[in-house]
Amino acid sequence: MESRSKYFPTKSGHCHIYSDRIEITSAASLPRILAKRGIQRVAMLYFLLLLVFAIATGISVWIENYFLVAFFAIAWIFSLVSIWQNRNISAASVIDRKHIQKVTYQEAIEGVSRASFSVYFQSKNQVLKRQILLPSIMHNGRMVAQSAYQMFKEEGLI
Repeated sequence: MESRSKYFPTKSGHCHIYSDRIEITSAASLPRILAKRGIQRVAMLYFLLLLVFAIATGISVWIENYFLVAFFAIAWIFSLVSIWQNRNISAASVIDRKHIQKVTYQEAIEGVSRASFSVYFQSKNQVLKRQILLPSIMHNGRMVAQSAYQMFKEEGLI
């Protein structure tokens, strides 16, 4: 039997907090596709981008356009660093509460960023991070952020 959940809207769906798990549902079709197969599909796209930058750098060397060589080499390095920094990001839609290590809350900066929660959880032998983005100010984001923070606090997650 399904227990009652506390829930709040997110940027693209809802987050349900149950007594044994957290479920993040998405109304958008792309995140649902990514969550089914994991984050590997996104990583493959980034590695394809790395390959394109490497080929473009090689072609630029061949035609002796050193400005493009520098541009594509810097883009390649920037992409590689971005992949490395985001290696522990997860697209999990269900997180067991027994695996959650901590939850942090980042306040919104008006006009710059939206409020979000970072859920750190153990998956096999590594700690992964799942971002839960809250609605923007245009969609009543301040009130949603306050109520979501209270829900996480009542559940003992923060």
